[in-house]
Amino acid sequence: MRRPGQVGPQRPGLIQDQRGAMMLLGIFMTTIVIGMLYYLAGVGETITYRERMQDAVDSGAFAGSLLYARAMNVIVLLNMAVASVFAIAVAAYAAMLLLLAAAGAASADCNPPYRWSGCIPALCLMTCAVPQACDNADEKRDIAKDVAENAQRSANAIATATRIAAIGAAFEITTFRYQPPVQIGAGLGNEMPLDDEDPSRACDEILTFSGPAGAPLDMPILAVSGFAYDIARPFASDCSATNYLNQVAVSSIGFVYLSCWIIEDDIAGRTKKIQDDVNMGGPEFQFRTFAMAQDDALPFEPNQERVELVTWGNEDSSTMDGVVGFLEEANRFSVAQSEYYFDGDDDRELWTWRMNWRSRLRRFRLGGGGASGCPGFMGTVCDGLNSAVIH
Repeated sequence: MRRPGQVGPQRPGLIQDQRGAMMLLGIFMTTIVIGMLYYLAGVGETITYRERMQDAVDSGAFAGSLLYARAMNVIVLLNMAVASVFAIAVAAYAAMLLLLAAAGAASADCNPPYRWSGCIPALCLMTCAVPQACDNADEKRDIAKDVAENAQRSANAIATATRIAAIGAAFEITTFRYQPPVQIGAGLGNEMPLDDEDPSRACDEILTFSGPAGAPLDMPILAVSGFAYDIARPFASDCSATNYLNQVAVSSIGFVYLSCWIIEDDIAGRTKKIQDDVNMGGPEFQFRTFAMAQDDALPFEPNQERVELVTWGNEDSSTMDGVVGFLEEANRFSVAQSEYYFDGDDDRELWTWRMNWRSRLRRFRLGGGGASGCPGFMGTVCDGLNSAVIH
C-alpha cells in the first residue's frame, strides 16, 4: 500500500519510453526478409526462364548443324558409290585388255608350220573372248553411268533440301517442344558449299587411296586388278588360254590405269567437292537459331510488382524505365550457333571422300565462326554485338 502523500513511480516520456522497440525492429526485419524472399523467387524464375530459352535455341541449332553433317556424310557415300561402280567398269575394261595381251602372247607362240600350239587359243581369244569381254565392259560402263547420274541428282537434291530440312527442324524444336516460354523460333543456314568435282579425283580413289586418319596404307588398285583377272579368266578358260593369261597377269595394274583414263570423262561432274574458296569454320558451315519468348512467360513484370509491394509502392523508376524496358525486350530473345565440320587432318580434297563430318555448338558470332565476317563498316557493329551477346 502506498502511504498517504507518497508519490508513485512516474511514467517515462515518449522519447525515453523503450517499450515496443523490438516490435518495431521486427516489422522492419520482416519487410527485409519478405523482400529477400521475393528477390530469390524472382532470381529463380529468371534463371529458369533463361535456361529454358537457351536450351531451346541450343537444341534447334545443334539439330540443324547435325542435319548438315549427316547430309555431308551422305554426299561422301554417294561419291564412294560412284567410284565403286566405275571401279567395276574399269576392271571390266582391264579384263578386256588382259585378254588382248593374252591373245598377243598366244600369237607369239603360233609359228606355222613349226609351232601350232598358240594358234587356236589366239584365234579364239581374238574372235570370241575379246568381243564378249568388250560387250561386257560396255554393259558395265552403261550401268555405272546410270548409277552415277542418279547419284548426281541425289546429291543435288540433298544439297538443296538439307537447308530447308535444317530450318524446319530448328523451327519445330524451338517452337513446339519448348513452348512455353518460347513463342516462336527460327533457324538460319546456308546452302551446302558444293561443286562438281574433277574426274581425276574419282580415279584416284579407284587407283590409290591413303586411307582414313590413323589407318594403314590401302591400295584398292590391287583389288581392282585382281577383279579384272577374275573377269578375264573364264573367257580365257573357254579358249584354253589360261596359261597365256597368267603370263600377262602382271600387266593388270597398268591396264587398270589405262582403263580408268578411258572412262574418265564419264565420271566428270558425277562426284562432289567442297568449293575451292571455302575454308573450314567459315560462315558457309554455320547454323544459327533465334527464339522469341511469350509475353506472359516473361518473369520481369511479376518481379516489378514484388519490388513495388516491398517498397510500399514508392519505387522510383522514372530514370530507369527506359533501361529496364530495353533489357526486358532484349531478354525476350535468345540466340545460338552451331557448325558442321570435317573431323580430321586429311587434305581438303578428301573432305567429300571420308565420312568424318560432325556437328558442334559454337559461341554465337555474326558472320563467320571466329571473326565477325560482316562487310565494310558493319564489322565494328557486328563486333560490338558479338561482345554483348552472352552465350
